[in-house]
Amino acid sequence: MASAVDIDFIKQAIEVSKNSPAKPTCFRVGAILADKEYKFIASGYTLEFGEGWHAEAVVIKKAKDAGIKTEGAIIYSSLEPCSVRASGKKDCSALLIENDIAQVFYALAEPPIFVTCEGNKKLQEAKIKVEKINGFDQAVKDINAHLFEQRK
Repeated sequence: MASAVDIDFIKQAIEVSKNSPAKPTCFRVGAILADKEYKFIASGYTLEFGEGWHAEAVVIKKAKDAGIKTEGAIIYSSLEPCSVRASGKKDCSALLIENDIAQVFYALAEPPIFVTCEGNKKLQEAKIKVEKINGFDQAVKDINAHLFEQRK
């Protein structure tokens, strides 16, 4: 069950997602990486490093560039980590598994706008603890209104 610290980090991830540009080809996602003692490591957002960059990949890269190990770390994401990408690039669930992330919290399950996401399932199958933090769905949908409006 999510603690007060987990909820604070998920709120930060949602806030960071607002930095991502609203494009018709991707969700605006924010991520926070913390170590197992809940010490902040990095924040990142979709497209922060250019086309094709997802928020989770950004925080992993920032940690690696700083020489910080990700083994046992915790990811907080405004959206469920992707399990497949329409672009064919490596999905975030695979990236989190490869980098030995221990736990993932997210605010909104990925809606089937681009692909059918099974990030939660893929991460659990890899023995990573995954939890959706309830109460933030509308905030994430509002930040991604550009995608929901185009589907009407």
